[in-house]
Parts: sequence; C-alpha cells; structure tokens
Amino acid sequence: MSYISKNIVGNDERIIYIARLHWIYNFMGVFWFIFLSVIGYFLSLGFEVMFADIPYVLNIIIGGLYINKISQIIIASFIILGLFMFLSYFIKYISTEIAVTNERVISKKGLIMVEVEEIDISEIRSEHINHGIMGRIFGYGRIYLDSKFVGDLKLPSIKRPYRFLRALHKAKSVLEEKPI
Repeated sequence: MSYISKNIVGNDERIIYIARLHWIYNFMGVFWFIFLSVIGYFLSLGFEVMFADIPYVLNIIIGGLYINKISQIIIASFIILGLFMFLSYFIKYISTEIAVTNERVISKKGLIMVEVEEIDISEIRSEHINHGIMGRIFGYGRIYLDSKFVGDLKLPSIKRPYRFLRALHKAKSVLEEKPI
C-alpha cells in the first residue's frame, strides 16, 4: 500500500491515479557509479605511473607484489562516491510518489524525512510538460503545475506524463460539475 493512500488521503477522498518516477533515475545512478569508478581507476593508474620511481615511500610489498596505498585510496574514494550517487538516485526512485485524487494533487518525497506537497485541483491554472528529446523517446517528462495562490508544484520525471494529465483533467472536470 502506498504512503499517500495510507497516511494522507482522507476518508471522503479517492485516488484516481498514482504516478511513479521513470526508470531513467536508476539508469542515471548506474551511469554515475560506472563513470566515477572508471575515472578513479584511470587516476590511480596515472598516479602509479607518475610515482613509480618512489617505491618505498608510496608502495608496500606483500608477498613480492607492490601495492600502491595512495592509488588504492584514490580508486576506493571514487568508487564510494559513485556508490553514493547511485544510492541517491535509487532512494529518490523508490521513495517518490505522486497521486491525483478527486480533490488534489499530492507529491511525496523521502523515506525517513518525508516531504509532502499538495495543490487543490481547483487552484491549478495550467500545466506544462517538459520532456525533451530523451523524454520523448523513453516516455517520461517533468510536469509543472501553475497554481493561483499557493506555490507552483514541480514534479520530477515520471512515467507517462500525458496519462497523469488526463487523470488530472478528469478530476478537474468532475470537480467543476459537482454542485457547491
């Protein structure tokens, strides 16, 4: 059960559509992990080549093998940095939910420190989708909801943004038809 349906949505409210982030976030995490690991490897390799003449200062000998302490620290630090980049994208991917209910749009971010933003559907003036070339090819886009009185809501890259907007328009039309 999603966090929004469990903790945020009221008894008289019903969820029309729940959007999730696109898999491009996981891809970007893996990309940064591999990219930083390769950069760390080549930097450590360059460091070993540059300082190969000083074996007793920078290297230790274990079982007849020279092991360069500083080059290992370089590659390990880049791998750890890449791992943090991957985890930040992955945690964002699994912890973000966006829902359209019959009364409002709700965006939840975070696992431990949860941040919830919401806009009443009646307050939304316009919607904008930004998906670019890659978003058009892979089917994702960012949605910007322009609000009348409260702050605008900028949603991250979600799967099928046009389906999200159709659900929003459906909820908006039902809300407008409802007598006051």
